[in-house]
Amino acid sequence: MKKSKFNLLNKHILRYLLLFTLGVILFFVNQIDSVNEKRITVINFFYMVGLVTFLIRYLVFYIKQIMDIKHKGYSCAAKTNSNEEYINYLSNYDHLTKLPNKNMFVKKLNELIKCNKEGGVILIDIDDFRKINDTFSHEYGDKVLKELSKDLMNHMEHEDVFVSRFAGDEFWLITEQEDLKKCIKNLYTIINKKRIVDNHSINIDCSMGIALFPRDTTDINQLIKYAELAMHQAKKTQKNTYLFYRKNMVEVLERNNKIESILKEAMDNNGFKLLYQPQVSIKNSQVIGLEALIRLKNYNISPEQFILVAEEMHIIHKIGRWVTKEVILQLDQWRKSDEELKPIGINFSVKQMEDKEYISFLKDLLLQYDIDPKYIDIEITENELIKNEEYAIEYLNQLKEVGVTISLDDFGKGYSSLHYLTFLPINKIKLDKSLYQKDASKYNYIIMENIIALAHDLSLEVVAEGVETKSQYNKLQELKCDYVQGFLFSKPIEAKAVKALKRITIV
Repeated sequence: MKKSKFNLLNKHILRYLLLFTLGVILFFVNQIDSVNEKRITVINFFYMVGLVTFLIRYLVFYIKQIMDIKHKGYSCAAKTNSNEEYINYLSNYDHLTKLPNKNMFVKKLNELIKCNKEGGVILIDIDDFRKINDTFSHEYGDKVLKELSKDLMNHMEHEDVFVSRFAGDEFWLITEQEDLKKCIKNLYTIINKKRIVDNHSINIDCSMGIALFPRDTTDINQLIKYAELAMHQAKKTQKNTYLFYRKNMVEVLERNNKIESILKEAMDNNGFKLLYQPQVSIKNSQVIGLEALIRLKNYNISPEQFILVAEEMHIIHKIGRWVTKEVILQLDQWRKSDEELKPIGINFSVKQMEDKEYISFLKDLLLQYDIDPKYIDIEITENELIKNEEYAIEYLNQLKEVGVTISLDDFGKGYSSLHYLTFLPINKIKLDKSLYQKDASKYNYIIMENIIALAHDLSLEVVAEGVETKSQYNKLQELKCDYVQGFLFSKPIEAKAVKALKRITIV
């Protein structure tokens, strides 16, 4: 369209140029021919008309060109301003939720600190958000984040709380409220409420970490780091809870980083070993089984510490498989040496249930070395089991089908539900030593007596671990516990020392 208009304009210019040229020629011809004055006047008239018309047309064309350039300039300027505003918006706001982003968060926090204000930085991290994405879709997960963002903005802006989102499923808040616990309670009320998203009912849990300014620090990066430390510690302790930053959290982080390096070294250089602690029949003092306990060869770090770090590093699957293979190899070696085989307990982290190929791995090893599955006892911690009950039960049933036995470890520690004993596919329960420790009251023994009686009624065997004194042993014997394990009988020993253990005399 623009091209056709330009061509049309060129035609007009050409036409008047021709008219102008004709006028000039006629003027000179008439001068030469010395025609009469009247004729010359007429010719001159046409010449002048052509010239003037040409000049007017050229002037109009030139003005139009200038106007077009100005118009385009204004349009470009408007577009430039619009682009700058959009870029500025993207640099300060989250594109998904429309909440302020990290830049705005830092600006707001910096203003408050410069004005010597007191307050708290709150990090909110949605628990198991990945499961929402995996179960439905990432698009659905984004809708959940949008709904939660709206609720936080609508409710918390009235309480003078600055709400922002950096990325993922984390929200960062700044508050000047003196009663932080009340603010956190309100947050949990908002977050934990049931939501309907795309006709699906969904409940959200979250872990929170809180760092205070200026009490903890006035450095913004450190405040962010401290809130993250507190949140991660809260998530490890118990999901859907919160923790305030404490100074020892930095020490824990540094210690865990050191353990992480040690574990990487151990994985690459065969740095683990297994010790075995005997389980003794309370009736005749015979050794009826063993528990395999993993240790680091070159470092005196307790398994309670490095197993947690291994879970965080996501190498617990590899460690679990290593332990399983070492136990089966040891059983094979004892059999070749004509030693009597005894069941060996393998501690099994709930995190290992994420290893969906473990059961196949176990079956293949048992088949390869021709080991009867009855010599493998999988020990799983009871308080870990309840965190994902439905999946855990399904997984344990699959393990049971292999032919191994299953023990419920640390029973009676913290939270215990007796009804689990009625439907979990287990063979034994292992009582936690806290039930019969030195300062245990008579009520502890009443509880223990009822647990043992119920277990026997359900055809389950009972093992008491961590037995250290003769009085504890006598009491457990009185309560008709089946088996005992602990330093009273033997500390964890090397595999080569196990063959000498047939019967243990209680002094």
